[in-house]
Amino acid sequence: MAIRIFITFLFLLQAHLALAVQFTIMGDMPYGSDSQTMEKYNSLIRLINSTSSEFAVHVGDIKSGSSTCSDETFQTQKEFFLKIDKPFIYTPGDNEWTDCSRLSNGSFDPLERLDKIRKIFFDTQYFNNNKKIDLVNQSEFGKHPLFVENQQWTVDNTLFVTIHIVGSNNNLGARGTKSSQSFLARNKANQDWLSRSFEKLKTESRDALVIIFHADPFTDWFTPNPTKLGTGFTEILEDTLLPLGLTTDKPIFVFHGDTHIFRQDHPFVYQGAPVKHIQRIVVPGAADMRALFVDIEPNRNPMIKIEPISAN
Repeated sequence: MAIRIFITFLFLLQAHLALAVQFTIMGDMPYGSDSQTMEKYNSLIRLINSTSSEFAVHVGDIKSGSSTCSDETFQTQKEFFLKIDKPFIYTPGDNEWTDCSRLSNGSFDPLERLDKIRKIFFDTQYFNNNKKIDLVNQSEFGKHPLFVENQQWTVDNTLFVTIHIVGSNNNLGARGTKSSQSFLARNKANQDWLSRSFEKLKTESRDALVIIFHADPFTDWFTPNPTKLGTGFTEILEDTLLPLGLTTDKPIFVFHGDTHIFRQDHPFVYQGAPVKHIQRIVVPGAADMRALFVDIEPNRNPMIKIEPISAN
């Protein structure tokens, strides 16, 4: 009898431990000259490699908003990403494409830069390196063939998804017909990808959903309790994410960067009521060159634990 109880205990313990997932997430870096940032950035990558993370994520803005958007800049950042010895996921930020028309950025065509990002970063090597976590991307499903950057994977029964939402008001209102058409196409792709993710959350009985994108969607993000969504985020968040979120009681964790200051809160409101099971985490960045070590354990309260980590 004692042996049977012990075996049962070991089985339950193993099942309990198998549900936990640990990963590292960073963003909005490196900002500044090579002499200011590269040594610290390399040290942070080595620290990430030393953790028990099952994968690592960069939430976008791989350079500052005042630096060039050249192919050489992209290639340099890709080389940094290749130093990460774990499955690695990247979602673009505004600094590497929507803002590239600025004179200081090289006066590039933003849509051409987006195309270049897809070719340089989301290549065969990128997806081969992520086979360990069975990562899929939206282009594989036919309807939105361009959107290789919208990705989805599951680790230890937690579902992860990236959607291409960027700062500068999600590039809404950018000049030109092509930019407007690009916004509409990206918005539609993002909505479809979120819908697919929530359907997967339901049909496969996942424990939690983690949604990752770049932009801080709140125009009043500097206030203690931000509530006002920018207009470029209304359709994808207020009209899509929040209604979908209300179809489940599973925990939803939204990670984004853009505003550089680490915070963990519940700012989402739908039709005047707070959506308490959707938690938001802002990833630090820029001058605050830290990553976040995240531990999600469905059988624990609180389910999520977050520790900022620094190479200093």
